[in-house]
Amino acid sequence: MKLMEQVYDFAEVNEQQAWQQIADDIETAGFDFLAVIKQHELSVILKIMIDPGGGFEGGYAVTTLLAKINPQPFRFTFYEQGIVAEVGKFLGMEDVETGFADFDKKVIVKTNDAEKVKALVSDAAVREVVQDLQDFNFTISEEGEDELILRLEIEEGITDIHQLQQLYKTIVAVLQKLNAY
Repeated sequence: MKLMEQVYDFAEVNEQQAWQQIADDIETAGFDFLAVIKQHELSVILKIMIDPGGGFEGGYAVTTLLAKINPQPFRFTFYEQGIVAEVGKFLGMEDVETGFADFDKKVIVKTNDAEKVKALVSDAAVREVVQDLQDFNFTISEEGEDELILRLEIEEGITDIHQLQQLYKTIVAVLQKLNAY
């Protein structure tokens, strides 16, 4: 099934109206939802895919937020402590402690620039949202030769609009810092 893409431009309506429309559209979309949320020159793709499975199939659920970022050598990956995950290794990436005890207890950080990661998580709102996630991967990935994507992927079909707003605000805050580098 091909996902239908809906564009929500906060310049056309206020943010509260846009999120209400997103909530309504998620409710009617069923198991697949794809949107582009535009605000202040930024575009974030929100994709929710839920397959309940059936019979012998176990099903799956995933919520993904994506945004293009400016080309740069900086890379990071955050994922939940205790999860055995195969994380792509980038040249020079190492585990980093951020200095924020609760965050460091819950999140594994791999990066090639510890100072930039510390600057990203110095924002308490970003840090708290990320450290409370489960079964997630938050990373900069390469898409094509010169395209970098900021990707937050959570293995859960999130349809709660308040939680989606928090995730959106988090990715926008990180995106703004990344684009300033």
